[in-house]
Amino acid sequence: MMKEFWNEPRTIYPSIFRILIGLVLLVDLIFTFSSGKFLFNSELTNYPEAGNFISFIRTHYVPFFISYGLVLVLFILGIGKNITSFLVFIFHFIMLLISPYILNWGDTILKFMLLYFIFSDSFKFYSVQKSKIHKNSIWNYISKLAVWSVILHLFLIYLSNGFYKSMDADWQNGFAPFYSFSQFSGFEDSVFYPIISNGNFSKIISFLIIAQQLTFIPLIIWKKTRYVTIFLGIMVHLIMFYQFGLWKFETIIILSYGFLLNDKEWLKIIPQKLKKEFVKS
Repeated sequence: MMKEFWNEPRTIYPSIFRILIGLVLLVDLIFTFSSGKFLFNSELTNYPEAGNFISFIRTHYVPFFISYGLVLVLFILGIGKNITSFLVFIFHFIMLLISPYILNWGDTILKFMLLYFIFSDSFKFYSVQKSKIHKNSIWNYISKLAVWSVILHLFLIYLSNGFYKSMDADWQNGFAPFYSFSQFSGFEDSVFYPIISNGNFSKIISFLIIAQQLTFIPLIIWKKTRYVTIFLGIMVHLIMFYQFGLWKFETIIILSYGFLLNDKEWLKIIPQKLKKEFVKS
């Protein structure tokens, strides 16, 4: 049954991911733009020394943000195909350089995903300019490799995090969940405080998180546990979304889960009214 995970095609979700991640980046860009007068004011923000190009972009951030926004609109609509995907990666990469203080781990993860995504066929569905790549063409194999690169990157994230936590003394002793939650204001008034502040519960949660991350790969590959593993992972990230307010990081991880499902599984999830385009292809 594990062969099913590796053999089944994944042609549907790249188009869905293109739209959703494009909207996430567009919303984030709008909020960042509204704070531009502070973020890119050299008198108020003490950025480390940067090259002339980065300094120029910070000084002229308005045309840069407008250009990025237009590229994201084209990306969401499916205009320009892989060239637009490349431009999205370039603009996102520049954003990492010009505003390092407001970025989080999710941006770093997304940097690699967008790099792989340049080569994927994400314009087959829900696109103004639909791609028509023959299944036996070299570009089809490159697209498959790009999608698997995203999946393997997600696997590496969970495996490396699980290994790190299992070697860390705070996680081994069960203190890490309390330390993590207590860093944020309002924790003592949170519904999670009675649970996390209890030493025994904190240890159990710590061990469960380590187990969840270390066993993520085999539980995803095995069909019988795939949906449960994805559901539990989403619930964990929604709790972190609610408690920590890291909306972009959690959303990026949750959206990346979609690559773990193949076309047959997505056709079971997609509403009947939206399924026609995928079936006729």
